[in-house]
Amino acid sequence: MSQPPGFSGQKGAILVVSLIITLVITTMGMGLFYIGNRSLDQIEAHTDRSETLYSAEACVDAAVRWLNVQSEAGVPCIDINPPGEVCHWIGSAVISASNPSMDDWRVAGESSAVRALKFQGRMAKHEHFCRITLTATLAASGPKYIYKIESSGIGPKQARTNIEVIASITAGGSSDGGNDVGQGTEYNDPES
Repeated sequence: MSQPPGFSGQKGAILVVSLIITLVITTMGMGLFYIGNRSLDQIEAHTDRSETLYSAEACVDAAVRWLNVQSEAGVPCIDINPPGEVCHWIGSAVISASNPSMDDWRVAGESSAVRALKFQGRMAKHEHFCRITLTATLAASGPKYIYKIESSGIGPKQARTNIEVIASITAGGSSDGGNDVGQGTEYNDPES
């Protein structure tokens, strides 16, 4: 079998070119796979940090509810000695059990039961805890009690959000003995 003139040195050239093209395409595919996985990891980390914020805020809400309930019977934490010590803990890290408040997460207005279950499963992996401290008593115009609520939300892959909230209760004076629990929020982001 004879070769046409001009092709005598071309034996196997197509094979080499096709192998080079296959190698380039494989390398590009692996690079895209790596970039896609890195992006997915970043999105999950951002989502986990957002959910730890929700967990920490849930604990702050529970602490404010506790202050409201306790203030009906009297001033909470007034008998803590020395002043400034933690008077109450809330959360799963304190009770060393599964956190029932995280298991009961619901998405408001969620119509898809599958998505609601997925979100509930993600939030079940989170914990929160907070501590309540009576930090000051102001005597002007009826005593006003200032509380510091320190809250942490902890999620998977070491995601964590810390929140500090100042709440106050006014007893007696011009407010006729009711309570006036207010919040001021300061977000501490350990990643910043």
